[in-house]
Amino acid sequence: MTLIKVLDGPVAKYLPGSGVMLVARSAQSFLDLLTTSAPDPADQEEITAFVHECVHHLQTLSSPFLWRDALLRFEASQRILFPDDSADRAAATGLLARRQRAFHYRAFGVSCADLCEASAVLESYRARAANPTVGEFLRWRDHAFPGKGNSSYRRTFDIMADLCGNEAAFDLLPVVTLLALQSDIPGRAFQLLLAEKSLRDPNLIGAPAHTILEALNFPVPPMLDQDNASHLRPSQRHITLYPVHQHVLAELGDQALDVFARPHTAFAPPFRQSLLPPLVIGAHLQGETVSLTFGAARSDKELRQKLSFCTATLAAATRLLEKESAWIPCPHDECPNHSTGMCAGWLVPPKSPALCGLRGAVREVQGNELYEIAAEFHAAGLSDDLATISASTDLSAIFPEAEPMTHLDEEFSFAAEFDDRHLLDPEDNDVLVLNTCPACHHFWQEWASQKKMQRGFLAVCPSCGKGVEINNDRAFVTQM
Repeated sequence: MTLIKVLDGPVAKYLPGSGVMLVARSAQSFLDLLTTSAPDPADQEEITAFVHECVHHLQTLSSPFLWRDALLRFEASQRILFPDDSADRAAATGLLARRQRAFHYRAFGVSCADLCEASAVLESYRARAANPTVGEFLRWRDHAFPGKGNSSYRRTFDIMADLCGNEAAFDLLPVVTLLALQSDIPGRAFQLLLAEKSLRDPNLIGAPAHTILEALNFPVPPMLDQDNASHLRPSQRHITLYPVHQHVLAELGDQALDVFARPHTAFAPPFRQSLLPPLVIGAHLQGETVSLTFGAARSDKELRQKLSFCTATLAAATRLLEKESAWIPCPHDECPNHSTGMCAGWLVPPKSPALCGLRGAVREVQGNELYEIAAEFHAAGLSDDLATISASTDLSAIFPEAEPMTHLDEEFSFAAEFDDRHLLDPEDNDVLVLNTCPACHHFWQEWASQKKMQRGFLAVCPSCGKGVEINNDRAFVTQM
């Protein structure tokens, strides 16, 4: 029998556009590891990675920015694959490219990706540590997510800790992240929240989420109110996330704010499986158990089908915009679609190409095969437009729906001050410096930012302690 792998490399990956989670092992063993009361220490790293991705699921359900991002990505993906005409496809391609830029662009020095990742790193640690402390967390993070404050996995924690202290960041970062993700420009919201003097009040550390929101003059986010969320217009209801969102809010009741503000509490006993992503797909032997369903998807066959097709649609459209090769779970390389990677999001390959459910569905809607859609797209020559969008730094172009704040100084940010204080570059683009000591001839390597290289710095030989002057003219570097 053929082994079908849905991931190649990562232990787990959450797909916020559909709500599906992929795991490198079998779906059942994923659940067994996550729910065991006495895990093997050798499995802790893998379990923490699972929890990290599950935190992203809770972030998506509680954030208007991420919710709208998922809505617009799916809308754009459908129009790219099944457009009304060439102009519709071009407009949808621009929309999807803008959503990708908006997720990764560091507005005021902080991106949505930075907010999501740094908080997920912290909360996955807190969910699994027996007695979590900030000191142990920082040591664990240095091992699991090495780097500097320009790494997405560390950035918002380090910026907040620089301003408010390690203990405050350790407890309050997830709450601040939740609030920043309510905004149409999360990086700008993070900047405004850090400017609040009340955030530096030591009495807020460990306080209930309601108390923290009151201190910051912030209302309870509307997406955590089931009555409010149930009145979303049809156009605001994501095809897969909306029923999941309603089910989770019904399950949590008046605990919703506390759980979404500090997601690690979702994994404390009694463990609620309904808070997991609705569909978890793992490695499987063809024809055997493929996935596990949770919450709303457990009793809703139509939702399960939508989760699969939504994932495939998003992956196919994204594949057209990206140059990197995709991992393709399907073993049928004789299929004409296989070489394009357009079917990389169809995670349950058929026994033969002729029986492929995705292939049949696309032909029914479009009349063409996926490889023919890909050829049409690339023939349209949209790469110049995509390059312009991907390089844009204009907030009004990247976040066109956002309200301008004329009173806000766009030239100042706490993130930029942090970068300058620690000689960090705005992006994670350090170089590896290869040093040789002129006194003892010892050879060693160390990381340095572009800014640090331009200014010059004194490196210390780890063997004899002699100082070695380093700058762009006096070092051999490897660009990483």
